[in-house]
Amino acid sequence: MKNLTKCSIAVIAENEEAAQYYCSLAVKGEPVGRADSGNAAEWACASNAEIAIIDCGFNNAWGMRMLREMKQKAPDIPVVYLAGLSSEDAAISAFRAGAREYFKKPVAAWELRAVIQGLLKTKRSSWEKRSAFVRTGEQEPGACMRTADGNEPYSVVRAVDYIEANLTADIDLDELAKAARVSKYHFCRIFKRCIGVSPLQYVATARIERAKAILRRAGAPVSVVSNMSGFRDISTFIRQFKRQTGMTPSAFRRSRPDALLHK
Repeated sequence: MKNLTKCSIAVIAENEEAAQYYCSLAVKGEPVGRADSGNAAEWACASNAEIAIIDCGFNNAWGMRMLREMKQKAPDIPVVYLAGLSSEDAAISAFRAGAREYFKKPVAAWELRAVIQGLLKTKRSSWEKRSAFVRTGEQEPGACMRTADGNEPYSVVRAVDYIEANLTADIDLDELAKAARVSKYHFCRIFKRCIGVSPLQYVATARIERAKAILRRAGAPVSVVSNMSGFRDISTFIRQFKRQTGMTPSAFRRSRPDALLHK
């Protein structure tokens, strides 16, 4: 099969920039390859992929076709499914078709990496070591991350890493473009193509995801959670949180299963 590379993670995406972004973003030390949508399932099997990422962008019909083909021909490969538009029906359809995880874009890079690591750990816990994989941190020649420095979406990865390392600081487009090492105009264009939203929308989403993580595990006052998540104004925090989750931070905290158990 043309350009076949042994990999841990197979990437199938509706647009080129998104595919390159996931290849550049992937977990350190894990070989990543991009599957051609024309023979995605065969490629994933032949390359010994352990998990697959499918990003359908706004084309859910295409994504569901890729998902069904993958699960029909490679049922043992867990699939992380991402969509630019989402609904309860779309999520249910994806899970019924065999998706292991479902995300509406944008998804925080740390969360996606954690899911990838978790799926790899789960698969490997029941497998014997496979000699075909390189476990020294070096990837096989041809893996996408080997050429990440010459890959435009790797600029987006640098920006995403910068955002997640500086969520509590003031972040503007000039700083992000500088971190990405490209012009501001070019940065905004490729970021939206890769992630599905503007850079500043991603910043807001990443801050809300951090707030949700803090609310799940800590009893800190909402004002402290707001500050820990990078919001300077608590009213802005509450408004943004409700816009993205449909509930206030306090209501979100009360909705946790462990919170209900301790009432």
